[in-house]
Amino acid sequence: MKPLLPPPLFVREPLLALSPIDHAQNVAPRPVFTWNAHPDATRYRLILRRNGNILYNGRFKAHEICFDGICRIDTATIPDFPRLRP
Repeated sequence: MKPLLPPPLFVREPLLALSPIDHAQNVAPRPVFTWNAHPDATRYRLILRRNGNILYNGRFKAHEICFDGICRIDTATIPDFPRLRP
């Protein structure tokens, strides 16, 4: 018999971005997103929308993007990430 595993933790509310700030203007075409790590998270999902349309929807493992309590995604390292402005 397999041991029972606890159910996955889903944090539904968005985490507060450290950069770029919400509703920021003149953001770099390939920004670096940072936020405080959630202590129980094992994965994060980054969804970017413009005018309600999804521009990007990606998943990341916490141990690959979070260090010393800060998570960081450098969009310049993501091949399929769209430029946010020309």
